[in-house]
Parts: sequence; C-alpha cells; structure tokens
Amino acid sequence: MAVTPIREFYGLAAESAVVDPDLAVRSRVAATEAVVRAGYGGFRAVVDTTSLVVTEGQRDRFARFEFLIDQKMAALPISALCAVDHRVIGDAAAELVCLHPLANPGAARFRLYADPAVDAALAGEIDRAGWHAVVRTLERVGPLGLGDVLVIDAVELEFIDHRGLEALDHYARTLDRDVLLHVDRHAVARLADWLDLSRVRVVAPPAPSTPGGPADAAPGQLEQLRDQLEHRERQLESLPDIEQAKGMLMHALDLTDQQAFDTLIRLSQQTNTKLRVVAALLRDELAGSASDHTRRTATEIATALRDRLRAGTDPRGEH
Repeated sequence: MAVTPIREFYGLAAESAVVDPDLAVRSRVAATEAVVRAGYGGFRAVVDTTSLVVTEGQRDRFARFEFLIDQKMAALPISALCAVDHRVIGDAAAELVCLHPLANPGAARFRLYADPAVDAALAGEIDRAGWHAVVRTLERVGPLGLGDVLVIDAVELEFIDHRGLEALDHYARTLDRDVLLHVDRHAVARLADWLDLSRVRVVAPPAPSTPGGPADAAPGQLEQLRDQLEHRERQLESLPDIEQAKGMLMHALDLTDQQAFDTLIRLSQQTNTKLRVVAALLRDELAGSASDHTRRTATEIATALRDRLRAGTDPRGEH
C-alpha cells in the first residue's frame, strides 16, 4: 500500500493541471504490470480527483481518460474507486459519475461506460432534460470503436424518449457513422420505427410467442440483426491484420501495445483510410523488408505509406 501525489499518479508535468488521457492510461498500465511482476495480484486505487476536474476543460480531458482506463480494467487486474468533492464542483460531478458502470444511487441519471463486448454501454434514464448530456458525454469520450458502425449496448437503459433517439441520430450523422443500439424494451424499438432516423438502428430481443402463434417480428428486425452479425464478422476478420501490425511496430520501434495501436489510429486518421486497410498494408511492408528492422527503417516505411495513401497512389487504400 502506498500514498501517491495526484500529479505523480496521473503523470502530470509540474505546471499542468490537465490530465493527458493517453499518457495517464499508459502510466496506470505500466504501474499495474510492475506490481504484477513484483508478485501482487493486481493494482487497486482510491483517488480523489477533485483538483483535476474543476474546470470544463479539465473534465473534457479527464472524461476521455476515464473511458480509456475503463477499457483496460476489463482486461487487466486494475480496479479504482474515484471520488470527487461535490462541494467544490457542484452538479458538474454528475458529468464524471456517469462514466462508471457503478455509481452511488441518484448520483447520475444515466451511465455511459466501456464494455469489451461492444463499443460502449448505456444505462439508466435519458429523459427530456438529459439527452443533451448523453451527446456531450459521447463527444468527450470519443472517438469510439473501429468500424463504420458504432455498437452501443443499451440493455440496461430504463427509459429514452423520442428526443433522445433523435439526438443520438444527429450525433451519428455528424460522425458519418451508423449507430446500432441494443435495447431490452420493445417499446423503444417500436418508437424508433415510427421516427425518421437515418443513422440509428434499434435492436430488441424477439417478442415472446403468444398462444395464437409466433408474435410478429418488429419491422426491420431481421435486417438489423443481420447488419449486426456482418459488422461483428468484419471486426473479427480485421483483428489479425491489426494485431500483426501492432506486434511488428512494438518490436521495431520498442513501443507498448497502446502506443502501437495509437500509431495505427493516427495513420488511419491522417490518410482517411480504414484502420484494417492501414494495418494490412503496414504489416505487408514491414514483413517484406529486412527482418532486423531498425527504428529508422520502420519509421521510413510508415511515413512512406502515409504519403502514398494521402496522394491516393496505393491501390488498396480504401476510403
């Protein structure tokens, strides 16, 4: 057990009071790996985050960190109890409480958090006064997911009205992505069918059978389920390319898993090319060059690939 200053815990520079999400996540992962190597079962922390979430700008960056570290907690032996002083930041505390799968009763009307099975999970209630907060939270924690479809598990969502669905549809249009929303309430699926939603598809479990025969399927439900299956199959197909490219970058450039993945993400964003395509191209080029990659060689290959994709000269550069 140890007591650590807040700046040291999040890897902050002496003059900074704003968390760098990626740096802070790498710091926590490295600390967890260190304690496991030392023979401990994992890393557990209790943190007073108040001083780092006073301003809106601080909360913007900290929200992204919370979502990223939640993803790591799903796979690594890390657990944390985050505390914030309501007397200092008032109602803004709900902006952070909503980022956890578990929270004190009444502390947040909804919760948006990481789930390893999907791109994000949504729970609680989204009423007339809350839909804008959900969109704001999505913007803070993004970007989410790797594919063209953003999959959200909303099975634990107890209530959402038409304004919430329309706001989510507007958010999806700004991203130019589709949103697949899994719910456990058939009323939400029926409401979505009545609305003119262009980028949100709602999937509910099949309706129970009635004594007179099988219940009619919700309109478009089979098509939605088929789209979901195809999306998941595309994700699984792309994983080998991404994992191989990450491994090669880690070896050639002495990067961590997260740093290698961030490199692929940057290449994808800088060239407006799908991540799976970038990964496959980079993997092939690294595999085709000398086996004893130097840092300079790998960097030159990645830079040349980026320039080709930007110029549109690579035949496999799907956009």
